Amino acid sequence: MADVNKKITEGELQSGAEGGSPFFDSAVSITGEYCKNKGIEFELYMFNSKVLKMESEDGGISNYVNAETNGLNIRLLDKKKMSFSYCLGLEGDKILNALDGAYSLLKYMEADEFAEFAEKENKINFLINKRIAELKSIQIKIDESIKGIRKTDFPILRYGY
Repeated sequence: MADVNKKITEGELQSGAEGGSPFFDSAVSITGEYCKNKGIEFELYMFNSKVLKMESEDGGISNYVNAETNGLNIRLLDKKKMSFSYCLGLEGDKILNALDGAYSLLKYMEADEFAEFAEKENKINFLINKRIAELKSIQIKIDESIKGIRKTDFPILRYGY
C-alpha cells in the first residue's frame, strides 16, 4: 500500500509543495483558505489507521475484521499560542469543524515563547529512530506471544511527519 501520510505547512503550500493525494490536497486548500482569512499559521498531518483482528476457534478462523480509518490532525499557531484538533475522515465539513474547534481553543491557550512548528528534517530523523525502536519492541512481543494464539488484535497506526 502506498504511504498516504503527509505533512505540509503554510509556507510549503505557498511554495508549491506537492500534496500527492487529492483528498489531502483538498484538505490543504480548505485549511489554507481558513487560516489565511484568520491570519494564522497551520500544520497538517494526514493519518491512516488499520486494525486487523482475527479470532480462531477449533483450528479455524471464526471472526475476521480488517478496518481502515483516515483522518487529519490539525495544529494552529497564532501569536505564540498553539492549539490542536483532529477529524476522522477528510470531508470538507469535518475539516472545517475541526478547524473551528482548534481556532476556538487559541484564545484559552497561554503564549509560549517556544511555540513553533518543528524543523522538518530534525524531527523526521528523531521520529524514524523512535519508530524503529517501537517496531523492534513489537517484534519481540509478537515473537514471545506467537505460541498458542487463540485471539489477537493488531492495531497499526501511521502518522505522517
